[in-house]
Amino acid sequence: MDKKILKIKDKILKAAIARGQKARAKGLMYKEVLPKDEGMLFIFEKEKILSFWMKNTKIPLAIAFLDDKKTINEIKSLKPFDTTLVKSSKPAKYALEVNDG
Repeated sequence: MDKKILKIKDKILKAAIARGQKARAKGLMYKEVLPKDEGMLFIFEKEKILSFWMKNTKIPLAIAFLDDKKTINEIKSLKPFDTTLVKSSKPAKYALEVNDG
């Protein structure tokens, strides 16, 4: 999986890129640990209401939903193994998952 260096304000983050349905569906499932300055960037073809769950995901995560201009619209916390859908409040083109906190 491709990785990309992202700069968010003064923070540097190495993000695995989840493109395509298969990569987006797997996401960070089954990972035992996520290094402090790493995450996963989900890229969609166009802006839409996005939804995520934590099935088979062991790590507490935060998810940022970004619009097509790469502006963060909101950040939500995700609980390990929770199968409740967490949706973006606004259409988003990108979602970035990182360690919660």
